[in-house]
Amino acid sequence: MVTSADFSNGPLADHGVTVSRTPITETQNNVTGDRDFSDGTPVDIQAVFTNPSIIYDLENRGEQENSEVVAAVKGDVTIVKGDKLTWNSFVFRVESVSPRYFGENIIHKKLTLTLITPA
Repeated sequence: MVTSADFSNGPLADHGVTVSRTPITETQNNVTGDRDFSDGTPVDIQAVFTNPSIIYDLENRGEQENSEVVAAVKGDVTIVKGDKLTWNSFVFRVESVSPRYFGENIIHKKLTLTLITPA
């Protein structure tokens, strides 16, 4: 039977890197309705990255370069959409979190990330 240990002892052990996960807290001003974002306390976690692909979206004023990266983390890692991941001076925003299951067992979480601060 496949378990989360297969991910931890396989891809994560062979290709994992340490990244810093920073939770983002959003609050809304009751008077103005403005949203404020604040960084929480960073925590180091292990992740496996795939190679980033550069995507060019046509905007009214020309081309805007975006970078989308896929990474995977252990299934028991707490991470949500909007969190920041920092690795080697690159800062990514978590766009989506998709748990991957084998039967009823969560094996890992697949993350879709957008580069927000290049190195």
